[in-house]
Amino acid sequence: MNKTNPLPDPNQLSLLTGVVLMAYAISQYLVVPVNQLSIQLPGIFIPINFEYRHLVTVTVSILAATGMDWINSRHMRNSGNERVQHWLLPSLTAWIIGIPLTTIPVGLTWWGVFLFGGLLFTLVIISEFIIVDPLDPRSRIVSIGLSTLSLVLFLILAISVRTTGARLYLVLPAIGLAAILVSLRTLYLRSGSTWYYAWSFGISILVTEFAAGLHYLPLSPIQFGLILVGLLYGLLSFSESVVQKRFSNRSWFEPIIIFVITLIFALVLG
Repeated sequence: MNKTNPLPDPNQLSLLTGVVLMAYAISQYLVVPVNQLSIQLPGIFIPINFEYRHLVTVTVSILAATGMDWINSRHMRNSGNERVQHWLLPSLTAWIIGIPLTTIPVGLTWWGVFLFGGLLFTLVIISEFIIVDPLDPRSRIVSIGLSTLSLVLFLILAISVRTTGARLYLVLPAIGLAAILVSLRTLYLRSGSTWYYAWSFGISILVTEFAAGLHYLPLSPIQFGLILVGLLYGLLSFSESVVQKRFSNRSWFEPIIIFVITLIFALVLG
């Protein structure tokens, strides 16, 4: 391993990526009956389907987090502290790429998503390995890249859940969970080494409520995703200026401008 600019062990990296992708590939050929849980509320009947693919995505996400910890344990600067921070994006990535891989039929599109997802997952693993050492000269630029990549992952998730036509009670937990994971990791990276749980939870609630309002509007998946990612970016930018004590009247400008630009772009696409 290069001692000045270390990279993950190729054998470990290829094994983890291969296991994650193989799990999704094998799941395409397994047929398991759907189990339904019915919830009867006053005036409301909610049928919830538990499918095999849901179990696969959850299992693979846990496997990705475990594998990331396994790879980072070989880093020469690994002190064993704050290991959880490196689990968030790998597990989120494994979960998000699994949504289209377990819902669309095997074909040219499926293989395109499969290859792109594998590349995305590999980049996340390498990036998380690099930023284990804050003194690594690549650490700063990689941190910026991870923040950007987390927003891209959220955009992919929003587009995917919209494309599948999932019910609102399935869309909102997915959007909310992704928003809080992205917020936690992004604010941690931008602040240096501080978890902002309250801010992340608040951002997640606002994004989820906004998603609920957009759910029944005649929006395409790309429009739906762009509007939500614009809102998420704006809220993250605003919260960063507050927690780092850089808040001023100008702190409102960037979030509003970014959100308006993404909103206009989404409307143009429509």
